[in-house]
Amino acid sequence: MDAPKAAGSPQFAWNFSFPLLTNRFFLWDMGKVFFLSGLIGSLLLSVMLVFAGNARAIIPLTLLICGIVLSFAVLTILISLIWFGNRFHALFAINCEGAMAEVARSRDKAASRLAVVLGILSGNMAAAGTGLLAMSEEAKRISWAEVRKVNYYPDARVISIKNGWRVVVRLYCSQENYEQIAAAVKAYSGTRS
Repeated sequence: MDAPKAAGSPQFAWNFSFPLLTNRFFLWDMGKVFFLSGLIGSLLLSVMLVFAGNARAIIPLTLLICGIVLSFAVLTILISLIWFGNRFHALFAINCEGAMAEVARSRDKAASRLAVVLGILSGNMAAAGTGLLAMSEEAKRISWAEVRKVNYYPDARVISIKNGWRVVVRLYCSQENYEQIAAAVKAYSGTRS
C-alpha cells in the first residue's frame, strides 16, 4: 500500500486507550527506568563515598537507594491503578512527515502540572522534576528522517519506532487499523522488518 504524500495533514489519526500494568511494553519501560535510576544513583554515590574515604557506607546507602526506587515503583503502580484506572488514553497520528503520540485526556495532563506545583510548594524538587519530565513526554514526535529501526508486534498490535538508540514513539493500534498503520509506517519509513 503506497501512502499518499500530502504534506502537513495526517494520513492516519486515531484515539486509543491501552492497559498499563498488564502491558509488556509499559512494564519493560518502567523496569528500565527504575533499574537504571537505582544503578546510576548507586554508582555515583559509591564513587563519591570511595573518594571521601567512607567506603563502608556504600552498602547501607545502596540499600537505601534500592528502597527509594522500590517506593517509586509502588507509587507508579498505585497511580496507574487509581488515577489512570490501568488505562492510558492517547492520540496517535502518522503522515508523510513522521509519527506522533500524545496524551489525549486533559485530566492526565493536569496530573503532571499538579506534581510540579505540589513539588515546588512542598520543597520536594524530585516530585517537581518528575512532573516536569512527565510534561515533556506528553507529546512524542519523530520525523521519518530520524527513524533508524521499526519493530512490529502484530500480536499486540503495537509498532515501536526508534531513533539511533531508543524507542521514541510507540503506536498502539486497534485490531481494525493495525494492518493499515503498519503498511503506512513501512511505506513512510522505508523499513521492512
